[in-house]
Amino acid sequence: MPFNKLTIGNFNGQKSIDDLITYNIYTNISIGTPPQRVAHFIDPTDYSFNFQKKLITYGNAKFAPYTSQYENLTNFWFQEKKSSTFFRNYTTGFCTDIYYFNNLNNEKIEISGLKYSIKDTHITDAFKCGIIGLNNPLNFDFKLYEREAFFINELKENGIVSEYVFSILYNDKINLLDTMNDTFYGKLIIGESPHIFNPDKYKKEDLVANQATDWAIQINNVIFNSSKGEFIQEKIDMQINIINGFIKGTESYRFKIEEIFMFD
Repeated sequence: MPFNKLTIGNFNGQKSIDDLITYNIYTNISIGTPPQRVAHFIDPTDYSFNFQKKLITYGNAKFAPYTSQYENLTNFWFQEKKSSTFFRNYTTGFCTDIYYFNNLNNEKIEISGLKYSIKDTHITDAFKCGIIGLNNPLNFDFKLYEREAFFINELKENGIVSEYVFSILYNDKINLLDTMNDTFYGKLIIGESPHIFNPDKYKKEDLVANQATDWAIQINNVIFNSSKGEFIQEKIDMQINIINGFIKGTESYRFKIEEIFMFD
């Protein structure tokens, strides 16, 4: 699924460093009868597959002046009343509809009755889009989440994929500060490991499995020279944001670095 990114810079025309660090990514998927192109935000920290109105990061104060522009985006919101195949089961709390995907061979896949939830606070909201939580539900107790749907599990139950695995491949030929709205920043590939869909580039023996939400690189030590002397920080976990690819140090590491710059 090709994805794009959305920040407040899409509305105020002022690109900044925040557009490289803090943004949301989404993919457009066809849903319903007749098909509607609807935005689905991709969130590795969330676990459920649901519909709600997604606010772009930055906080409501900065976002408020551009609410109307956001709501007027095309191919973004799902109008369930316009879909003859939409169904809400008030007993289970799940909603279902027809979804349309493309596989790696660009063949169209149709799934009838794909389950998702609509949060109670968003049932009457006219501006709803999909939220694809990629967090592995194995990290949770299913009994506590009986009224939640899980996107990749839904694909598995419908025989579309066999693995609970996903890859985020960024397009290294684009400029992240590009103002073009039709630029795809990468692809989300679900259900097949990298060494299978691209064996020439990825090897099975290089695969590292991680069941946790947080991703990090453990670094033995970092050495920083200043006029105050040599600073060495050992055993650092550099956390990785798999959405934007940025790596940042732990709180204690950042505190030490700020201390050096402050008094140097």
